[in-house]
Amino acid sequence: MGTVVPAPLQYPVAKSGARFAASMTRMFYCDSLADKLWAVVQLIRASVGR
Repeated sequence: MGTVVPAPLQYPVAKSGARFAASMTRMFYCDSLADKLWAVVQLIRASVGR
């Protein structure tokens, strides 16, 4: 069994990789629900390359 790495973070790292990682971190560590939801939106945008 191996680890699963999201596509934007796989080597070679996509241009959206830094935004994806920042959004994921924000999603887990923000205190307010509004900030978490905004982080999810940003995570989805980074996943599709926008």
